[in-house]
Amino acid sequence: MLMKPITKVLIVLLVLLGISIAMVVYRYAQTSPLALVAEASLEPTPAPMKWLAVQSLHYFHPSAEEIADLNQQAGARYLAALPDQAEARRLLQEYQQQGLDLDAKDQQTGTGLTALQGAAIGNETAMVSLLLSLGANPLAEDAQGRTALALVEQSQRNRPDMDFSAVLALLKK
Repeated sequence: MLMKPITKVLIVLLVLLGISIAMVVYRYAQTSPLALVAEASLEPTPAPMKWLAVQSLHYFHPSAEEIADLNQQAGARYLAALPDQAEARRLLQEYQQQGLDLDAKDQQTGTGLTALQGAAIGNETAMVSLLLSLGANPLAEDAQGRTALALVEQSQRNRPDMDFSAVLALLKK
């Protein structure tokens, strides 16, 4: 007699668990790649949520519309900024196969910077190295005709307190 109520409770719990899982999956499937990258990169995000965000980037994304949106925002930079560089490499390669342009210029902010240029002037050595290794063009020009090297040299002059030597070395190879 006691087994029937316990069985009913277990069935209800399993149904609720299934519904909860479906809601989480739906949420991640509907979230934009940039929002998922942010969630995977931010410190206060719990590790399981970071993991889910990265897995969602692999399994639910990108659509053709999302690739076009990423290309409008030089979105390769955001993918390259993931804390796990091996994961960033895998995602960038996957997204490149879907049409992500590493040399797309940021049209959203008006800077016209490519992902490489943004990483370079941000003095982000690991990101610059990753983007170059995946084929980003160091000779691509921003909206004002400047290459990543020219931008970093200008940044070095404007900010002598910062050491851009590692980024400069990568761009001069």
